[in-house]
Amino acid sequence: QKDQGIRHLLNFGHTIGHAIELASHYSLPHGHAVLMGMEIESALACNLGYLSSDEYRLFIDVLKPLHSCFGECKPEWLNQMHEPLSLDKKGSSCYVLLTSIGSAFEKNGHYSHYVDYEIVQEHLNCYFAAC
Repeated sequence: QKDQGIRHLLNFGHTIGHAIELASHYSLPHGHAVLMGMEIESALACNLGYLSSDEYRLFIDVLKPLHSCFGECKPEWLNQMHEPLSLDKKGSSCYVLLTSIGSAFEKNGHYSHYVDYEIVQEHLNCYFAAC
């Protein structure tokens, strides 16, 4: 069953987070995988012009201390993420795009939007290169 309307907001970070969980063979806690997904999805929103760079930096600064509670990401997970992202239950490559901390882009009652996979892949490459 697909999520609809404002319920999409709860999916923030989950599209990529679920792919990270699968790639890690579930060795990474769900919360940390979603945290990583939130970081990547907020970078997408910033680079697509939905989220200001100042708000993006603030958001990342708030999340950074949480990483010490979990294990680190592993660059080899990147190679295992394409298929899970294309099979996500919310639709192929759909993401919640922040417009500010606590708000997301909405169009016609939808809060989850298609982003070309090549753009997503660029952000994943950058994120996992920093692991």
